[in-house]
Amino acid sequence: MNYDIITTASILLAAIVLLSSNWIRADVVAILVLALLVVTGQVNTEEALAGFSNTAVIAIIALLILSAGMVRSGTVQWVAVRLQRIAGSSRRRVLLIGVLPPAILSGVVNIVAAVSIFIPAVLHLARENGIPRSKLLIPLAFTSLAGANLTLIGAGHNLIVHSLMRESGGQGLSFFQITPLGLILVALLTLYSLLFAGRLLPDNREEAESSTRKPRDDLVETYHLAERLWEVWVRQDAPVAGTSLKEIGVGRRYGLSVISLLRDGRQQPVDEVEFRLKSKDVLLIGGRREKAEQLCQENEGLLLAGPPQPQTPFPSSEAELIEIVVPPRSAGIGKTLRQMHFRDRTGLIGVALWRHGRPQRTDARDTPLEPGDGVLLFGSRTRTRHFQPSPDFLWLTSPRSV
Repeated sequence: MNYDIITTASILLAAIVLLSSNWIRADVVAILVLALLVVTGQVNTEEALAGFSNTAVIAIIALLILSAGMVRSGTVQWVAVRLQRIAGSSRRRVLLIGVLPPAILSGVVNIVAAVSIFIPAVLHLARENGIPRSKLLIPLAFTSLAGANLTLIGAGHNLIVHSLMRESGGQGLSFFQITPLGLILVALLTLYSLLFAGRLLPDNREEAESSTRKPRDDLVETYHLAERLWEVWVRQDAPVAGTSLKEIGVGRRYGLSVISLLRDGRQQPVDEVEFRLKSKDVLLIGGRREKAEQLCQENEGLLLAGPPQPQTPFPSSEAELIEIVVPPRSAGIGKTLRQMHFRDRTGLIGVALWRHGRPQRTDARDTPLEPGDGVLLFGSRTRTRHFQPSPDFLWLTSPRSV
């Protein structure tokens, strides 16, 4: 067998293994493959770098930026919330709402962004109506793939074909040239989903029943945390890098809580006394927006990026929310979580309190506790599963394994 064929096939196989195993980030894998092809002589340097000047590549990058902007601004989330209200309790209407809007949106923004935005809304509809998730998510995936063909920018492969046609001397594709075909595909798949999805997809009763239980995402909604969660980025070479959170006075001076921190894509334990910031850190902070803005204005190098992605209220999937209540005669009555050294002892962060029928999200760790207070805690799953609330507290929403 030809050496070039063996080399190229080996690189391709290695790329598939790395992408499927997620050992290395996908973008890093792509760069490594490109570098290996150059090193092994399969392509020259000019051919390897040609793609970076390709209009299709630039257009795809621009679409990803546009999609991220729509997510950050809350535009698509606003649409998703209102679609939930329109759906009502009719199964057919729920299915129609669950597949048609994402398919249409996939035609104008990146399909991954469109689908990821609507997944929480679809899961909420399934939970509220006792519908197995698979009966909504699978039709959502198929119709969204079809919807990506509604316009030229809906899918990356359309842009690549358009670019190749232009390079070969053709006219390329117009923006709406493939729309008729896309509409036919969306219509057929939507009709197929309405007529056959309920019959062909498995009816898992256990899944439907468990989906009606109170999920942890409802705690975010109950405590209105989405209105008080902010991502703060540490810029490259920021002067504040190397400074501890205590020196900045995140809690004492600004009344904010550092709920979580991402460093190199992983959640890091945060201790306000010893923890020091590094460039490119991402902080998830709880508190009022004006306080978060003040924090960034008074500390050069910090950037308020806005609320976190609506798909997940916390960047790390290895953490979760739990809820406890302060019973009568608790030793914690009259004390604050900070005075009780709660975070040091348990590794859990007090995010908010529930008092007199409403959430209290500011200075949760510095507010003296009262009988009947609900306390919302955030921490790694290891910490939440080893936490024993008694005798000073009782469970309201325990970890999933409890």
